[in-house]
Amino acid sequence: MNLDFGGILKRAWEITWRNKILWLLGILSAIGSGGGFRGGSNTNFNPNNNPDFLPQLQRRFPNLDQNTIGAIILGVACVVIIIAILFWILSIVGRGGLIGGINLAETRGSVSFGEAWAIGTKYFITVLIIGLAVAILGVLIGIASVVAVASVCLAPLGCIGFILIAVLSVFTYLAQIAAVTDNLSVGDAFGRAWQLVKANIGAVVLLGLILAIINGVVGFVVALPLVLIAAPAMLSLVGAANNNAAVATSGVAIAGLCLVVWIPVLIIVRGIVETWVTSAWVLAYRRLSGQPGAAPLSPMAPPPMAPMAR
Repeated sequence: MNLDFGGILKRAWEITWRNKILWLLGILSAIGSGGGFRGGSNTNFNPNNNPDFLPQLQRRFPNLDQNTIGAIILGVACVVIIIAILFWILSIVGRGGLIGGINLAETRGSVSFGEAWAIGTKYFITVLIIGLAVAILGVLIGIASVVAVASVCLAPLGCIGFILIAVLSVFTYLAQIAAVTDNLSVGDAFGRAWQLVKANIGAVVLLGLILAIINGVVGFVVALPLVLIAAPAMLSLVGAANNNAAVATSGVAIAGLCLVVWIPVLIIVRGIVETWVTSAWVLAYRRLSGQPGAAPLSPMAPPPMAPMAR
């Protein structure tokens, strides 16, 4: 079955723009989709990679013994793990709620946050199991691909493995969409997604490539200001090298302020893109499975007119 890619992308954008409440679910979904907000790790603060970490900390805080410092580090690590698990759970609810909210917006023309969130909680276990099952398979393929690439003779198989991982991410999307859209079990959702991909492999691959290219271009454009933000940080390094405290301090302050201002923009853009991409896949699934077409979107409420002077 041929897909109207232009129509799907346009309709996905209409749903995304008219239902801005879905952006929050898009932000949550992006956390667990690989396009979320992962900060780089700084090994200077890892005790295992820095053997002088504990002695330095003891010199800075002489009243703390090694056991107390270890307990503090363990406590901080536990808090970080708990927060990470919480965000992971929210990302799963966000993914299911986003899919359900897009379906409601497509069939009814509008959706509320409460309705979408209720769908996310209802299908939490199903979306979770689908994601975990495909993730485990992806890890196994990734390990096999790395081993294959290390061997010259098996390098082509390794490249094929990495392509399969990308295909699996699309398959995960479609299986989760099938589960939420058609109220299917995990096994039935996998079966429906497989039938859909097998019967429409060309359309699915082409849509995936289009969305990947657009997503990459948007990500590149949004990340460009980070290069400008790095300029004051480099200036601070030059100032520190020349023992110029004023330049070093001002450079760090400017870079930090710009980063604080730009991070919310990155988060919002990521939520919009995630909502739009998911909308495109939900619409593609509905078209390929022969489900009813779009309902008219709720019109924007006109601004109130000022009373005419008599």
